[in-house]
Amino acid sequence: MMSDYRGLVKSGQSLIITVGSPKLTAYKTDFGWGKPRKTEVVNLDSVRTISLADCRDKEGGIQVGIALERIRMNNFTNILEEHLRNIAVLD
Repeated sequence: MMSDYRGLVKSGQSLIITVGSPKLTAYKTDFGWGKPRKTEVVNLDSVRTISLADCRDKEGGIQVGIALERIRMNNFTNILEEHLRNIAVLD
């Protein structure tokens, strides 16, 4: 599997890495000091990475994390905000 990843990187193909799972139910985990208020995927150091986790505030919801190069993140943020404004107008 790792050799497949290295081959994709060397060939210059576009690659997005997805980590985590909303089915892990991190917010329901209690190690004895109470349930977490916030969870994060700690290894988002590579760009073009997306993390998925369960949502703290809504049963069945998904918390999404994303790591992009700064210019791509700025573009992504602008596009996302525009779409969210459009959705808010429709509601």
